[in-house]
Amino acid sequence: MSTQDFSKATPRPWTVKDDPVNPERGAVYIEGPNGWRVQAIAECDVGDHDREANAALIVHAVNHHDALVEALTELVGILNDAIANGSLEGTTCEAPAAVAVTAAEALLKSSVTQQGE
Repeated sequence: MSTQDFSKATPRPWTVKDDPVNPERGAVYIEGPNGWRVQAIAECDVGDHDREANAALIVHAVNHHDALVEALTELVGILNDAIANGSLEGTTCEAPAAVAVTAAEALLKSSVTQQGE
């Protein structure tokens, strides 16, 4: 997967709008705060899946991305501190905490790389 510079993405928040061009198809699109269309969700057959629900899921994920990265960063710091000061030593949390930190740091590294930072 190539890295992406998220700083070039349409600003948030994004919203889901009904597409007035294709109302008979149940088409929707994603709109940025500037009123520009980010993505149409009508071009592909989605079978039994609801286009609006799919668009809403995309919008939800995008709009919460920064907060999730911030929370994960804070959690990694808390766990690293607990591991470093030995407060988890000998507990059933020690190994899972180390695994969680490794996984979280990999996700954060991927997010930072994609954001171009």
